Amino acid sequence: MAFSFVVGVIGGLLLMHAAYSTIQ
Repeated sequence: MAFSFVVGVIGGLLLMHAAYSTIQ
């Protein structure tokens, strides 16, 4: 429940960071 939400948020941040680094 809350754990999966936290995992989703962290996963989303990592994904955005990876995409940002790729664009750079």
